Amino acid sequence: MDDIQQWNILFRAEDAERELLRSLQGVVRKIGAGEPPAEDDQGE
Repeated sequence: MDDIQQWNILFRAEDAERELLRSLQGVVRKIGAGEPPAEDDQGE
């Protein structure tokens, strides 16, 4: 695996981690504001 491929994988992983954290922060804010968290896409 060359350096570009490694960097690309690392970048995608970091980007996914940031997106997950943003999503979790939104849920925490809603719960803190007394709003029920939204259901997920699967309706659970």
